[in-house]
Amino acid sequence: MAGVTQKVTKSLRENISKKINVIPLKYFDSNNIGNILSRVTNDVDTIGQTLNQSVSTLISSVIMLFGVLIAMFVTNWQLALTAVLTVPLSFMLMMVIMKASQKYFKSQQKNLGELNGHIEEIYTGQNTVRAFNGEKKALNKFESINTQLQDSALKSQFLSGLMMPLMNFISNFGYIAIAVVCGALFVNNLIAIGSIATFFIYVRLFQNPLSQIAQAAGNLQSTAAASERVFEFLGEVEQSNEDHKTVKLEKVTGKVEFKDVKFGYDESRLIIKGFSATVKPGQKVAIVGPTGAGKTTMINLLMRFYELNSGEILIDIFLLVQ
Repeated sequence: MAGVTQKVTKSLRENISKKINVIPLKYFDSNNIGNILSRVTNDVDTIGQTLNQSVSTLISSVIMLFGVLIAMFVTNWQLALTAVLTVPLSFMLMMVIMKASQKYFKSQQKNLGELNGHIEEIYTGQNTVRAFNGEKKALNKFESINTQLQDSALKSQFLSGLMMPLMNFISNFGYIAIAVVCGALFVNNLIAIGSIATFFIYVRLFQNPLSQIAQAAGNLQSTAAASERVFEFLGEVEQSNEDHKTVKLEKVTGKVEFKDVKFGYDESRLIIKGFSATVKPGQKVAIVGPTGAGKTTMINLLMRFYELNSGEILIDIFLLVQ
């Protein structure tokens, strides 16, 4: 299981690494870098740890459960049915708790990613934060995200922690029911004392796998939440492969022309509206303007880091972007 887990996590990291290189730049404009890093580190590690700890326990518990169940029916079918009656109740309770706690596990992983993203952003830009006197604002945001993480982690761990005690309560309740049935069968000479002793051993062996399955199911909830974030990233839209459309210019003179270019990082909000310009070969052009005027955006469009909403950019009359 350790080998399988490491192969899975290695494969996930490799797929994420490849995905990063084919996602359009606008994805990184709308998503925090630290949050993306959290998917590679925290989420993948969570998947690996819980798979390693829980799956092997789950498999062995299921095998033990069916093995003991067969032995119980061979020993006495009436007592076996009494023991089995507690199983549906146990699994129903497990499903209710899992359904209630899953949303908090999702929130926990999301808040952890946001917290890592905020820390990475603030620590990397520490000089900028201090220059603009933004320490208090950054600290308040950190405390807000940290409080949300505390709340979601507390609720998820509390609800999943309820599973084991409640399963044990149901198991003990079933133990009492079997004791009553055993007494009734013994009084009527329908079962031997040796069979009763044997059956009580089977009952304890039967209850242990149920508790282990409940514990493993609780641990796998964090894996499900982490997996959802990882596969959400892997499912992002990739840049289209346009190698077949590429024109190789044998002799470049350097004429650049913008024709009625319209662009917005958010498609609903255009920041460049109908821009046109022509730069002749060898001509030097300065792009000036205040912060946010679109100077860097024009260069990004020329390098085709982003796709236009409409218009054309041409080099030496060849269409570069449309």
